Amino acid sequence: MATQKTTRFPLLVYPALARRWGALSIWLIIAGSILTGVAYWYPEYADAFYPALLLAIIGGVLFCYTQLAKSAHVRCAKSHFVVRAPFYQMGISYLRIYEMRPTDFHRIFPPDQEKPFRRGQLHNLWAKTAIVVELKSYPVPEWWLRFSLGKYVMLPKGKGLVLVTEDWMGLSRQIDTARVEWADELRARRQAKHRR
Repeated sequence: MATQKTTRFPLLVYPALARRWGALSIWLIIAGSILTGVAYWYPEYADAFYPALLLAIIGGVLFCYTQLAKSAHVRCAKSHFVVRAPFYQMGISYLRIYEMRPTDFHRIFPPDQEKPFRRGQLHNLWAKTAIVVELKSYPVPEWWLRFSLGKYVMLPKGKGLVLVTEDWMGLSRQIDTARVEWADELRARRQAKHRR
């Protein structure tokens, strides 16, 4: 498991969603900062201070999202796998996995049911293969996961995750191997405890 602990499989959904926000975030930061300065130094524009500051903050949050989206990934650890989203990280025990299967991303999220803006953002993903990890249960409330991970990482029907990476076969193999090794270790522990 030494190599599996450090192997990261970049999640492709987040950079695809963030790609169009990069330039906008910079413009919002610049415009918000300038307007905040003007409102601060010129009393006649004082009412615009907080709206301008809010504009700069929104730009800053969007910029952080675009940068953190590049490091979003899935990786395997000894007893669980980790899903790292831009603003959230979650570990899921292998014991929670019900089953895994490869599925075309466009079958889970049909492009014709998406808004034109989203179709444009995700146009490189429709032909990709996703690993669907069906779960027996979530480690935290589902509403929180849908908020933190976003629509395109959560299985629309049922409990589970939709993981789109370039190397979906590698990710599937690593999770399978880690599950088997973890199950063997648990079995060995139980047998050792029973012998006592």
